This record gives sequence, structure tokens and C-alpha cells, in this order.
Amino acid sequence: SGQMYLSTSEGLVQIWDLQKSKEAPAECVRTNAGAVFQVLPFDNLLLYATQSGDVHAHDPRSGKEAWCMRGNPAGGLLKSLAVDSASALWLITGTLEGNFAVWDVRFQVEVHRWQHPSCCSIDKLSVVPSNQAFGRGRVYAAAGTNEVGRWDVATGKCDHVFQVNSSQGGEDHSRLPLALRPEADAASAIRDFGKKSLQTTPHLSPGFHAMLPFSDGTLLSGGTDCRIRLWDGSQPDKSYVVCGPQINEAGVRTGRDASGSTKYAPRTYNGVRILQELRKPDVSIGSMVEDAINTKHATHRDCIRDLAIVQAGRRLLLSGSRDGSIKCWV
Repeated sequence: SGQMYLSTSEGLVQIWDLQKSKEAPAECVRTNAGAVFQVLPFDNLLLYATQSGDVHAHDPRSGKEAWCMRGNPAGGLLKSLAVDSASALWLITGTLEGNFAVWDVRFQVEVHRWQHPSCCSIDKLSVVPSNQAFGRGRVYAAAGTNEVGRWDVATGKCDHVFQVNSSQGGEDHSRLPLALRPEADAASAIRDFGKKSLQTTPHLSPGFHAMLPFSDGTLLSGGTDCRIRLWDGSQPDKSYVVCGPQINEAGVRTGRDASGSTKYAPRTYNGVRILQELRKPDVSIGSMVEDAINTKHATHRDCIRDLAIVQAGRRLLLSGSRDGSIKCWV
């Protein structure tokens, strides 16, 4: 579309039309609802979520606000927002306290709310493409350390989990994914009156902070360990690390994942499919991040915050990290 959107912690949204001017924004939208943390195009509108917990819809054609959906402050600080672009009927928000809220865009009302069993922060949301056989009304949610769950927005139930094993050298069947733990385990964290929102520092929590789902059921993820992974739940043996720091079998550090350094083990728990990435012994998250810092060009050196596919003669993968670097992968 030739447009770019920028948001600031001062509550300013800038709309840039790159086909007309690259020196000044075409329009500026200012809100008094606090910092703007996410901006998304939605149908003919521009959605942006604010620190106060509200979701605003701006109409660039009229230059006015089309509508605003007021969030419930008791649900916690908003952390993520995703829209169903295919139907343009609903959107979903996630909070620091682990609350999901589904909104009907036609009537601007909340239609369903549930909480993550472990009450952990919903760091990223991405709607599953609805042309998938299982995709209608489902969303990927990155919550907890290196864990993504696929949730049914109608029932609030998780039906698939992608997880990086934090232990060394083997499968850890004793540790359930956070998305599947009994709600009783999180009883002490429920209804803490938002203390987590007040005490949280601006640092990113370890885990996934970028996701890109595809119509064939696969998912690309990126996060604080500086790695991009392709997850294939239907064919686990086709899952792999696209790029990122790793140590090969000889103990030599390399900028890209060495062959055989990871494998993907599927299993089920109470009917929920789990796909777990396993690392070889002595390959820790800390060593991978250190390797990324020492690798000049082959990998990202900071948390991966966004992923996108572009067509430029051929299909390319773009990845952007917190330090401002953008990389293109063939």
C-alpha cells in the first residue's frame, strides 16, 4: 500500500505515505490515553492500542476516530493485539496478567474473556489464517518462556503447543507447558489487583515476541534468543531453525544452526498436541545469545520483534530486531 505507521510512548501515531513524501508524515494522530504500543491496519481503518487498555479505530479517509473500545482496567495492562483480517469481524487482546479478550468489531463489544492458566503475560498474538481447515476462530499466543499455544477463541481452550525445552540433552515430559497446567496451580497469581503491572520493568520477558503464521499450518517465530524457527505441527520432522546462534557437534560456534543440533519431538497430553524442540547438552540460552553478539552478520544480536514476507521478484523473509536491524533471508 506504500504506507508506514509509527507510534510513540507519548501517544502519537504517524501515518506516512511513502509514495507522496518521505520527509514528513501525511497525518498525525494524538491520543490522551497514554503510550501507543501497537498499530495495525484493519479493513479501511487503522487500529492502535494504548496503555490505558483501549483499542481505537482511526479512519484515514476522514481524519477522525471511527470508534473506541474501552478495555477493563481490572484485566491488566494491554500487551498485545491481533485482528482477523480475513473476516474483519473480530479482534483479540492480551494483557500482562494473562487475560484474553475477544471483541466483536461490528458492535464494539467484548464477547468472550478468559485467563491463561498460569496468568503469564501474553507477549504476542497472531490470528491463524481462516482458510486453514483448523484455522477459523483460533489464535496463536506467545506466553511464558519460549512457548506458543494455539487457542480456540470460542471456548478459550488450548489445542496445540510449540515449546522449546529448557532442560539439556533430552525430553522433559515431567514439565507441562504453561498453557496446559491446571488453573489451580496459578491460584496465588489470580486477582492480585494489578500489582504485576505496577512492578514490571520495561525489559522484555524471555520468550517469543514475533510470530508469522501461514495458510499451510506452519508458524514462524522469533524472540529473545535471537533465533527464527519454523514450526510444523502436522509434520514435526520438517520443523527447523531458520537462523540463529548455535554450537555445532565439534563445539565450534557458528552463526547458523548446525545440522543435527536440534530435533523436534511430538507428544500429546489430554488430547492436546505438543511439539517440543530439544537442544544438545551444554547449549544454553545464554551461550546462544553470546554467540549472536559475536556473530557480525549471520544472525540477529537482539530480540527479534517482527517477521514479514515480501515479494520482490521472489519470496523473501524480513526480520526486525529491537536494536533496529532488519535482515532479509532468502
